[in-house]
Amino acid sequence: MGINDMTRHAGTVLCLAALCQGLVCIGCGPAPERSRALGAIARWEDRRLADTDSLITMMKAPDAHVRRAAMRAAGLIGRSDVQTELIEGLDDPSEAVAIEAATALGFLDEPDVAAPLADKLAAAGPNLRRAILFALGRAPNDGTVLAGYALNGRRAEAALAWDGLRNHATELDSTVLHRTLDEGLALPDADLLWRVLRCAERSNDASLVPKIAGFTTADDVQTAVHACRALGRLATDDPRARADAIDALDRAWARADDAVRSSRDRMRLRIAVLGALGRLAGPELSRETPDVDIPAVEADAIARTLAAGIRDENTHVRRTALETTARLVGPLRLAVEAAERESLLPVWRIRLLHAAAAHLMPMRDGRPDPANAPEPIIRAAAAGACCALRGPGIETGDLWPALLTDRNLLVQSAMADGMARYCLEPEKLLKWSASLNAETPERLKLAATDALTAAWRRYHDESRPAEVIDAVRDEIDRVLDLFSRGRGASAANAAIRMGAFPSARNLERLCRIHDAAPDTPAGVDIRLGVLSAMTQYLGGDGFDAPDSLLARTRDIIERGFDAPTINLRLAAREAATAGDLVPENAIPTEASLRATLPAVRRDPRQAPTTLPFDAPKVRCVTARGDFVIELDGRRAPNTSATFLRLIEEGFYENLKFHRVVPDFVIQGGCPEGTGWGSPGFTIRSEWSRRPYRRGTVGIAHSGKDTGGSQFFVALSPQPHLDGRYTVFGTVVSGMKVAEMIQPDDTFRLVIEP
Repeated sequence: MGINDMTRHAGTVLCLAALCQGLVCIGCGPAPERSRALGAIARWEDRRLADTDSLITMMKAPDAHVRRAAMRAAGLIGRSDVQTELIEGLDDPSEAVAIEAATALGFLDEPDVAAPLADKLAAAGPNLRRAILFALGRAPNDGTVLAGYALNGRRAEAALAWDGLRNHATELDSTVLHRTLDEGLALPDADLLWRVLRCAERSNDASLVPKIAGFTTADDVQTAVHACRALGRLATDDPRARADAIDALDRAWARADDAVRSSRDRMRLRIAVLGALGRLAGPELSRETPDVDIPAVEADAIARTLAAGIRDENTHVRRTALETTARLVGPLRLAVEAAERESLLPVWRIRLLHAAAAHLMPMRDGRPDPANAPEPIIRAAAAGACCALRGPGIETGDLWPALLTDRNLLVQSAMADGMARYCLEPEKLLKWSASLNAETPERLKLAATDALTAAWRRYHDESRPAEVIDAVRDEIDRVLDLFSRGRGASAANAAIRMGAFPSARNLERLCRIHDAAPDTPAGVDIRLGVLSAMTQYLGGDGFDAPDSLLARTRDIIERGFDAPTINLRLAAREAATAGDLVPENAIPTEASLRATLPAVRRDPRQAPTTLPFDAPKVRCVTARGDFVIELDGRRAPNTSATFLRLIEEGFYENLKFHRVVPDFVIQGGCPEGTGWGSPGFTIRSEWSRRPYRRGTVGIAHSGKDTGGSQFFVALSPQPHLDGRYTVFGTVVSGMKVAEMIQPDDTFRLVIEP
């Protein structure tokens, strides 16, 4: 079937599905009238604009299908002006409508919806009660109601309550929170216990560490994983708790070798241990443990765990161990003499260096041997770790040829960051930076911008001479100005980084960048970067700038109030409120900015607006194998339709999975391979209550209604994504393949016949 035939086929399916939608449940309303009403609501939802009276009329229509669609649209659009009607919808005779009303109230993000939602809980049936608890998890409130249901609700209700309570842990009274968590940790149900541990992460209560430590060796790996993560967040500031936590993590690492665990469970637990260790072990490695009456944890023991991770057979574990090593060791200064003599390094550091170096590009007869090289992401992580471990001495040892000859962009980007952050002296940094130009690959531009900024901060911390710091600052200005003249990710990133270097010259550049940005999704990112930098300038100590330049800056901020997208409007408001450049009486409220948004213009390249339909499956073809996604054309019809159209047009031929976070997500669909790209248009969010479990497929975005072509697959349950990212599919076969994906793996998508 050719592309044109496939397009006609998909269009026929959508039309038939829309027609069938109007024929469902014949006793509820005339099919043609329902079809017209649902079509109108779908268009309002897509345009993010609806006449208030018309929307209310639909919310009170005699047809339950129409009322339900109108309730959903009100929530997705964000219509606070029909909040009263949504609250009334909680008493709708149709439970499906009441559920949609509750869900919509959660999406409004309004504080005064919590009380009416809570009032309906006791009398609600199980399905509506779960929808209300989901909404309370999103809506602003003090968490008291959620705490009660977390301990006393039925299993599904308690799970939702714990997930929601995590969002409100800081609002709940600390005494109540501690008591709730203490009782929650005694729950026998593993499916609730790991949610309790997720909630405990937000408590800042180090007194829970001894109790949580016991769960790191739980038989249920989900519980053990979240116990490790909780320890990594709770024990950072308490020396005694930190020692107990590191001891518990050591036991968890050993437990991961238990023969009863699957290879996936083993991987997950070891990644969790390494992640937690990365948060806790810094003071131990630098011997900065405060003088307390507990035995200090030896740096050698921590290094042994890291080295074991670096040698692990699983790629995700090795990568995590290498990245954790760099993060822990990088900030620890080396003696100047150690740059020339490796034997002056601590033994634990030497062992880690040798373990990391084994994963660089192998050399044979002085030449790189790519046939026997580890995965690119492993070489990249090893490059960063070696730079952190060896510091300025890295250029004098045997590692240098392997680093210098690896031409993979992942490795080059990691090396640029590591060398600038930990190794290069100013003169060499400036020489390297001088080689950067407009033709530098986009990914390397992104890495270089961050690396130069990190180097400048390092020189500051090392109290280098003022002329050195000024010379590096001037070079950063040159690079930021050069990169900001592009139209892609590096321009947006350059604008953001200018925020760290306030000056009249950079403010003028920011004004120029803003006005030169194209009217595309990439242009929106650039303007957001400009407003972010202006916010830092206006909220800082100030600097001298001509009145004409300040007037131009104010004009850009005020024009942002009228931008067609809410994220630009809110960024402009943040910049305005950061200083006194814009008078307070000239700054619109957030509610006004939302209420005056213009209708969204649908890009002609996007698939036509559609009603729910039975979408086909999609096969993701990779060199590691295939996995199949079942699209959810019912809950996310427009996302699914646009996804299918992009596949039919060949958009997803040989793209990359640019982002892989072990035990979290794999993400692809960026045409630039950087994570900043799009198909040239944005799609509207189609949020739902469908949870993110292992294999759930969602649309990536940088804010509501900013999604495009980038999608991600959850590798484990992720409740914090629920209702915040559009769910439009599920991996129904080949999940083990999805879990093997590594950064820069290419793929193509094929619609299943």
